[in-house]
Amino acid sequence: MKTIIVGLLALLLTACGSFKTQVQTEEGSSLHLVGNPEQAVLVLDNTTTVDLNTTKSFDLNGKQVTKIVVPQGQHRVTITRNGTLLVDRSIYIGEGQAFEIVLP
Repeated sequence: MKTIIVGLLALLLTACGSFKTQVQTEEGSSLHLVGNPEQAVLVLDNTTTVDLNTTKSFDLNGKQVTKIVVPQGQHRVTITRNGTLLVDRSIYIGEGQAFEIVLP
């Protein structure tokens, strides 16, 4: 009987394992503009203007992405190209999050 209990205890202990996760987060919040930013101008909260011709873009899974760092919270994002309104949205971005906007 003792050998059965010891055997079951050994099986239970060997079945225990460790589980480790790693979460990668970015400090700060950002807008990810997916698409062609040429000739486009972004206005954040009707106060901050960003000429997207002067920002750096990168390739993400075959799509052109422009990253704009913004403070966390609620924002109004307006994007125009040659005087034509492309995007006019109210958004909320949490700390360490990215909000994606597709540019037509």
